[in-house]
Amino acid sequence: MSEKNCTQCGSDKVLQDLVLQAGIGHLAVIVEGNPDAVIFKDAKMLRLQATVCAECGNVGLFVENPNELWETYNKRNS
Repeated sequence: MSEKNCTQCGSDKVLQDLVLQAGIGHLAVIVEGNPDAVIFKDAKMLRLQATVCAECGNVGLFVENPNELWETYNKRNS
């Protein structure tokens, strides 16, 4: 398994070099479909959510509807 695969499930749908942004009361992940554009970057922003294990302290970060980010991420790489 390469570094590009998920350490938990092995999926190759791993988004890299993402930006975390502080919103009002939350963090968000932003993927730009056209990052070189001056305006109209075709950005998709989803709220970042966390889980914490009360036993070991492991923190997991996730977003709902990650496929929306994946589709936008693929636009900039095609």
